[in-house]
Amino acid sequence: MFIADTHLLGSREGHWLDKLRREWQMYRSFQSARFLFEPHVIFFLGDLTDEGKWCSDHEWEKTVRRFNSLFSVPTSTKLYALAGNHDIGFHYDVSDGRLERFEKSFQAPHVRLITIDDDDINFILVNS
Repeated sequence: MFIADTHLLGSREGHWLDKLRREWQMYRSFQSARFLFEPHVIFFLGDLTDEGKWCSDHEWEKTVRRFNSLFSVPTSTKLYALAGNHDIGFHYDVSDGRLERFEKSFQAPHVRLITIDDDDINFILVNS
């Protein structure tokens, strides 16, 4: 399963009610799809957060906990994440600190090869 641009809101933008509504809808949609399709692997293709490049480390940790709560999966399901410009910055604005923070939070190195053993399918994940 592939998911892109979840854009979890932080404290800078959006109304609390909008955040609550969005996250409830994302949770229900994701968990329903996970239940119906039973994917073995789920890829998140960047922009997991909307304000990751602006938030403090403390707020980042809160956002990561929210992400993990909304998009929880059983241990048998593999979850991979790629960074987006809203997570770490864009081109000249990318900082080593934000990049390391994302990598640590989502176990997401710059480049990696993922092999799906059951189907002998390879994915190359690259943070460009």
